[in-house]
Amino acid sequence: MQLVFKPQILIPFIILTIASAAVTEVSGFALDKPLNDLVLLNGNLPTDNLLGFFLFSYPLEIATLIIVGSIMFGVGVIAIMSVARMTKESGLVEAINDSVMDFGKTAGAVVLFWALFIIIAVVFTIAGLISSIDSTAGIIATWIFIIIIFIAFVKLFFTFPALIKKDLKKALLESWDFTNKRFWGSFALIIIAGIIAFVLSLAISEIGILIGGLAEVLLTTLGDIASITFFVAVVTNYFYSK
Repeated sequence: MQLVFKPQILIPFIILTIASAAVTEVSGFALDKPLNDLVLLNGNLPTDNLLGFFLFSYPLEIATLIIVGSIMFGVGVIAIMSVARMTKESGLVEAINDSVMDFGKTAGAVVLFWALFIIIAVVFTIAGLISSIDSTAGIIATWIFIIIIFIAFVKLFFTFPALIKKDLKKALLESWDFTNKRFWGSFALIIIAGIIAFVLSLAISEIGILIGGLAEVLLTTLGDIASITFFVAVVTNYFYSK
């Protein structure tokens, strides 16, 4: 209903989409040399230390991607917090302004994102090493890691709506406490909201495909924006209704 009667709720993710298009150009420039080298090497990569090979061979490119990724994730956090605030009846300008001014929370969320990314990369590297020694043990370790990551994902998922009123540490704790008694309900909500968001995106995109031309591009983009906005609004309403 908010998507229909308060369409300005789409604006934060419209801004994010425009920023993402600009950043894609920078990312493409940074990845140009590594991708060309990958084609030239054609399977002659040092598989025993692939991460180290990329870090030492392309330090500037990796640094650029980290900076660009951090900026985009920060803008994404601001967009999510803005939509969450608008869901809670804040106006557009007020919601975006408050979210931008919460730069400490945004920076903390970016640091947390990279910390989790590194942890997951290390975890699956360990699983790969185990697989190289014993394939069965590697499969078991991989599934154990997947289950742990899945549980942590659900437990920390509601950090973003909690950030509206709490600092990062308290938001993390509140998300964890919130799902202590609602783990499977929260998981079901994430899955159902995700499916509806996907169907919404697909339906709008299909209309664009039927029309064709510029409408296809515009409606496909609008479908993506509407689906993620819907998802954030549902999660926020669920969190604050309990």
